[in-house]
Amino acid sequence: MDGEIDAFDDIWKMRKDPCGRLVHKLRKVVDVEPNFDRLLSRLVRRRNRFAHKLAWRKEFNPTLEGRALKNIPAFVLRLNADVDRAWEVFANYAEAIVRQADRDATCADYEKMVVPFLTLKPIQNR
Repeated sequence: MDGEIDAFDDIWKMRKDPCGRLVHKLRKVVDVEPNFDRLLSRLVRRRNRFAHKLAWRKEFNPTLEGRALKNIPAFVLRLNADVDRAWEVFANYAEAIVRQADRDATCADYEKMVVPFLTLKPIQNR
C-alpha cells in the first residue's frame, strides 16, 4: 500500500521512555507538523511541571491564599486539552497500524487523519 505505516517496531521500542525522550525519539522517526510539534513540546513542559514541580511552584503552593489555588484547575484543564489532542492523533496512528496489519483497507481512512500531523521519515533519515 502506498504510504504504508511501517514504524511499529520503532514506536514499540519507545513505549517505556519518559515523556520528553519519547517526543525527542518520535521526531527522529516521523516528521511532525509544526503546530502539532508545538503542542507536543507544550504537553511535555506541562506534564513535567505537573509531575515534578506542582508542589514547589509558587502558583500551586497550597499555603497561599485561595485565589492562588484557582490556578490549579485551569492548569490541569489546559494540560488535559493537550493530552486529548495528542491522544487523538496517536490513537488514530495506532488504529491505522492495527488495521494495516490485519490487511483492512479502512486503515487508509485512519492514516488520512494522521498524515496532517505525522509522516513517516524514510528509513535512511532515521
